[in-house]
Amino acid sequence: MRISLVVKKGRKQAIKEFAAAKGDTLNGFINKAIDEKIERDSK
Repeated sequence: MRISLVVKKGRKQAIKEFAAAKGDTLNGFINKAIDEKIERDSK
């Protein structure tokens, strides 16, 4: 399944670089962020 994500110009590269610095891919980082938000808000 694909989900399109729209971010401000230049933001994609910044997120990609942040994820890479943490040893993650852009996709992996976004999925982990979503999982953490769901877990935090479900409590």
